[in-house]
Amino acid sequence: MLEQIKKDLEKLDPSLIITSLEIYERNIRLGFPEELSLLGLFLPYLSEERKAKLEDIAKKYIPSGEEKIENLICIKDIESLNDPILKENYKKMPKKIYEVAFTKITHLDLALALLSEKATEINNKTYFPNQNTFVEFLENVYCQLCQIFDISYYTNFLDNFVIINKYHEEYKKVLEITKQNLTRSKDEIYYIISELKKFQKYPNEIFKGRLKTPASVFKKVYVRKEPVENIVDFVAIRIVTNTISDCYSWLGYIYSLWPPRLSKFMDYIEHPKPTGYKSLHIVVDTKFGPVEFQIRTHNMHRFAEFGLAAHWKYKIKNENKMLEKIKSRLATQNPYFDQGHIFVYTPKKDIIILDKGSCIVDFAYAIHTDLGDHLFSAEVNNKIAPLNYKLKDKDIIMVHADSKKKPNKNWLEFVVSNKTKEKISQSLKIIKINKKIKLLNPTLFFKEKVQVAQCCNPFCDDDVGIYKSTKRKLILHKASCLEKNHLKYSYASDALKTLFLINKRIKIQLSSDSNLLIEQLKTKFVMEDPEINKKRNTITFNTKLAHKEDFTKFKEELLEEEFVESVELV
Repeated sequence: MLEQIKKDLEKLDPSLIITSLEIYERNIRLGFPEELSLLGLFLPYLSEERKAKLEDIAKKYIPSGEEKIENLICIKDIESLNDPILKENYKKMPKKIYEVAFTKITHLDLALALLSEKATEINNKTYFPNQNTFVEFLENVYCQLCQIFDISYYTNFLDNFVIINKYHEEYKKVLEITKQNLTRSKDEIYYIISELKKFQKYPNEIFKGRLKTPASVFKKVYVRKEPVENIVDFVAIRIVTNTISDCYSWLGYIYSLWPPRLSKFMDYIEHPKPTGYKSLHIVVDTKFGPVEFQIRTHNMHRFAEFGLAAHWKYKIKNENKMLEKIKSRLATQNPYFDQGHIFVYTPKKDIIILDKGSCIVDFAYAIHTDLGDHLFSAEVNNKIAPLNYKLKDKDIIMVHADSKKKPNKNWLEFVVSNKTKEKISQSLKIIKINKKIKLLNPTLFFKEKVQVAQCCNPFCDDDVGIYKSTKRKLILHKASCLEKNHLKYSYASDALKTLFLINKRIKIQLSSDSNLLIEQLKTKFVMEDPEINKKRNTITFNTKLAHKEDFTKFKEELLEEEFVESVELV
């Protein structure tokens, strides 16, 4: 597959293939499989002019290839800030631009391709035309991406570049403070590893030593505000073994060679970090000074080096379940992961991020619920467009509202966002309930917008009541909810007397069948749509009673009539 893609790309521009392969091979060297590394081949070729041809090539070899090429070109456009609107937004609110870039990083292979490209650019260039912008994007997008996937190779590589280029003066100060510790010799590492190899029980273990990098020291001292004297891992040794039992055997052997600092012992095998990281950490005092040991199994090491990406990198049991768990965690850290999103502009050129496939109604509700509720018409890029028009990146949308307009239930058929659907459904409920209240008694129809309580979520067919909160808001609850909860509180006296009898009819049981009796009742009491059952001697009707207390009073008055046996709500 590699050779086929390579041939197709060389036809576009043979001069770019060396860089293309370098980006691809970096992830291969790190141990990622070909299917996660192929997308990197396309990075040097990205341009709007080549978009169609690149999409045609990508879709033949890469799942969702067209979408990924489109996203990569969009990311490049965002980074370059060639678009004057994006550039203006970057000046006002750079965090929004970084967020927009994140919306396009939707797949692991896309993330790995971008990280490899940045590392390749840093390796091959000594000067960047827009150095400050390049560094800012590295720090706020790509370093954050490394943190999400927890890939230590790229984390260290990119962090070092950012620290040296952005925090140059502070970096020099930290170097001066830690100068003595940073000059510790690699001979220490060779000596310690030679001592470890004497442990005959495990002759084939993997040992790796490292001296702490200046950039790593800077992060602890300058970013985390850690005192220099508390840093004890200027020299560190990693032992990679086969089983958890082996890890603890090595711990015992190390204790036998050098005195441990027990306060620095951390058992992340028994108590893993929230990220899932596992390892034994211990600091011992050697004749050269403190040395940190990290002891872990091969599986733990893969996770420590490649983070969440390790699970794609190696075949594991229950792979589908594991991938779903990983995607779920990634989604909590980058809410745009594995989802499609677009970004559009308001008339003032502010950026709004929407779900892919969103229409004008989604946009209006994303701005403000009231704007969505009263949406009347819209223009996209200065052209009139229907409300179900599907938006795309960089569209400029102007919407028009009319206070007389209300949400349409048909909107639910074409809106995309779950939030939009919830807002429309909520507004439709309020309209229905307000109509009921207005029909029942116009004096009880409030001009203020009545909110629907989330605790009981009443609908127009429920017994409902209006509760007036301490903030003077009118909130509609089910009657049972009010009786169970809100009327117990001290401010229940503000509750507008309690219940609206919106959906109830009154049923009167008469002692005898008499048209005269019924006519007498009609003259004394207001009855709407009366239904008379002569067999059962009952009359059922609507009334304009507003409150529970009003019904109680009305019932008492009815029962005073000698031919009325009972009165009830039905």
